[in-house]
Amino acid sequence: MKAADMVGFEHGRLKVLRRAGTKNGKALWECQCKCGNKCQYTTTQLRAFGVESCGCLQKEKARKLAPIEGRKRTLKDGTCLNAFNREIGKNNTSGIKGVSYYKKTGKWRAQIRVQGKNYHLGLYDKIEDAETARKIAEENVKKWINERK
Repeated sequence: MKAADMVGFEHGRLKVLRRAGTKNGKALWECQCKCGNKCQYTTTQLRAFGVESCGCLQKEKARKLAPIEGRKRTLKDGTCLNAFNREIGKNNTSGIKGVSYYKKTGKWRAQIRVQGKNYHLGLYDKIEDAETARKIAEENVKKWINERK
């Protein structure tokens, strides 16, 4: 099946310059972004997914949101202190922050996130034991953060 000629097609900040070959059997197009960067996208990405830039648009939006979001969070050594006071997420099925059911083993898994890393605290037969492990870890993290002030 012959690919449609997309040369000259414009969407958002992108303009298709030329065909650049194929990717996974799909036509690949070289595009010029209004910021000056060149990038390559498939016909599907350009038409169906509506890609609008080389990535610069997303970065601009993130920069605008960062100061607003930053005011909502209190960070200390890369750990979000507000996370400990945050409500339990709506996708949490255990009802306990940092505790989930691990189907592979049929046990409860406890974990905590500190400085951008998840720490596995163990697998437990009882949900209460996993909850206790999580609470102890949270108290230790809070103590550690307060000591570093």
